[in-house]
Amino acid sequence: HGNFGMDALIVLGTTAAYAYSMAALCIACADPRHEPHVFFETSAMLITFVSLGKLLESVAKGKTSSALTMLMRLQPQTALLLKPTTSTAYAAAAAAIESPSEAAAARDAGQAPPMALASV
Repeated sequence: HGNFGMDALIVLGTTAAYAYSMAALCIACADPRHEPHVFFETSAMLITFVSLGKLLESVAKGKTSSALTMLMRLQPQTALLLKPTTSTAYAAAAAAIESPSEAAAARDAGQAPPMALASV
């Protein structure tokens, strides 16, 4: 609280441009020789661009969220954890454990080597 963000700067800039334009227009009405330089379009365009930017940001965040959800669905439900045993293929296959809780726990704890996990 008490910190000015981007929105406060936008409000300050658009209000200053609008107030200056109104003052210049009033001076021009009082003195016909005065040619005013007004910036009414600056306020409108600045607000339009900021609103468009916020819309694009929210669309991008929504797409990122749905992409992450789809990636999470690709995660296998079970994993095959191979525990080191003798060098024969039969012994390694006999020591394989297929368990979602053990495989996930070993993977999350960093106890399993990277190549020891295989999705089923």
